[in-house]
Amino acid sequence: MMNTRDNPSNLVRDTIASNNMLSAGDKVMVAVSGGPDSLALLYILAGIASDYPISLHVFHLNHLMRGDSGAADAEFVAQTARAMGVPATVLSADVPAFIKANGVSPEDGARRVRRSLMLQVAEDTGATKIALGHTADDCVETFLMRLLRGAGLDGLRSIQPIAGLIIRPLINLTRGDVEAYCREHNLEPRHDETNAIPDMTRNKVRLRLLPLLEAEYNPNIRAELRREMESINEDATLLQGLAEDSFASAAVPGEGVVSLDRSALLAQPLAIRRRLIRLAALRTAGEPQPLGFAHVDDILTKVVNGNSGAALDLPGGLSAAREYDTIVIKVSAPEPVLDAPVGSETILSVPGLTVLSGGLFAIDARVVPAEELDKTAGADVAWLDASLTAGSIVARRKLPGDRIQPLGMRGHKLISDLFIDDKTTRDLRDREPVVLIDGRIAWVAGHCIDENFKVTDKTKKILVLSLVRGSR
Repeated sequence: MMNTRDNPSNLVRDTIASNNMLSAGDKVMVAVSGGPDSLALLYILAGIASDYPISLHVFHLNHLMRGDSGAADAEFVAQTARAMGVPATVLSADVPAFIKANGVSPEDGARRVRRSLMLQVAEDTGATKIALGHTADDCVETFLMRLLRGAGLDGLRSIQPIAGLIIRPLINLTRGDVEAYCREHNLEPRHDETNAIPDMTRNKVRLRLLPLLEAEYNPNIRAELRREMESINEDATLLQGLAEDSFASAAVPGEGVVSLDRSALLAQPLAIRRRLIRLAALRTAGEPQPLGFAHVDDILTKVVNGNSGAALDLPGGLSAAREYDTIVIKVSAPEPVLDAPVGSETILSVPGLTVLSGGLFAIDARVVPAEELDKTAGADVAWLDASLTAGSIVARRKLPGDRIQPLGMRGHKLISDLFIDDKTTRDLRDREPVVLIDGRIAWVAGHCIDENFKVTDKTKKILVLSLVRGSR
């Protein structure tokens, strides 16, 4: 028999108490693969459930990656739940198809699908917590994987005991503790044969790297790394608090985008700068993103310290760009569908509304008496002498070499220079409408009209063009 001090159930109780993992009345969804870790987790939680009290619900996902073995695992979990009197949700999902469609690794694809379905089932069943069977050995393996990839201090915190709804009650148990518990309680868990094949990063770390480190460098390497993670976690928690305070004043979050004030970013120490970038990526995507240390460093050196217009594509569908004095981190979106190819023209309805650039812009046109002139209107409204606009009125995108004589100026100016001076973001420079009357540029929408089409004291009627910005 195990002594009381080393009893896994008692160690789990301590972990739950020290991290405030559970509250009375919690409904805990337990993710059970059928392997030793998750099976032990289910039995331990069932054994202590009445002490809190909490209720349990089993979740299992067949990834359809292991054929008959995967189906047998699903049946094993379903039978186990029935025998224990615990309700269960057993699902299957075509993870191979997801992996192929999204171009991700098997590990990443399985994680994404599993996480999405877990959260959905938790919502459907009213679960307040999701319990996962990660152990101290999983933390060590994750630490080494992230160290090899380059993840910065945050990544080296490894797996945390609590993350939103997710709790990890076994996080202070070793794999040996779990196996001892299974033997002690005559549990016969399923074993995933792919865990013994060193063809994935985690398996290589578990089966090759850690045994090598134990045999050749330090037989207590797992315990040493756990102590190292504790120290890193303390430092990272302090720095994270400082970064979040700075983020509140330096960032403007939006839907799928975060804008960081470049000056405020550069005013911070490098350690905080890196964290601000990571926070922006996290807030943008809504979930942890695979931004390694090298990605963050690239953003700082190539975008933050680059020229306006510098941009990078990042993992997880993210991108980072410098737009003058702002650093924009956003989820990359498909280009809007343009209503006409470059160089082609769209005739404006006068009066009427003409939609341009696939809904990105529209121009509303009307003719009014001269006395309605509003000199306070902004650059999104053009007031043109209607007597000079009797010819064809069309809109198109900017072409190389396009020039305009801005209102009040004698000489002409390249529209490309106008965009730069007005700090127009790069993604809009080739989309904002240019209006031509009888082949001459009369208005760069949102910027200025041409001097030759201005309203004068002799003007009797005014052509009013209003730029309407769409939501795309």
